[in-house]
Amino acid sequence: MTEIHHPDRAPHAPFEQQPGILVVPLRTPTLPPATHTNCVVLGRDELIVVDPASPYSEEQDRLLAVLRDLGEPVRAIWLTHHHADHVGGVGALSAAMDLPVFAHQATAERLAGMVQVDEFLYSGDVEDLGGFLVEVIHSPGHARGHL
Repeated sequence: MTEIHHPDRAPHAPFEQQPGILVVPLRTPTLPPATHTNCVVLGRDELIVVDPASPYSEEQDRLLAVLRDLGEPVRAIWLTHHHADHVGGVGALSAAMDLPVFAHQATAERLAGMVQVDEFLYSGDVEDLGGFLVEVIHSPGHARGHL
């Protein structure tokens, strides 16, 4: 029997998964059949952007527009791991909004010379983003420094 591959049917418009969690699918050079990687914006009164994935300027511009439309201050960029389809837009977003980049130390080591990681995240770290608490959990397996 021949396997049938369908086009990616992921939602491409940002959507709120729940209050304090906005998912922004960004087109990336990821593994087929996927065509997008989810960037996640966490928080209420202050925001953290997790995995600004896309290396494509039009997608980076789209993410910037979404963040500006939210109207809340963005505190930092957090990276879940080092894979290219998760970090492709880090430099552009960091420069455009003057944001520090946070990641696990193992991720920072893998990205040395490609992405400047300003601070490390450790399992158990907690951020309060306007009453929306985010806890960091180190979950190696997919990548050694995966959060």
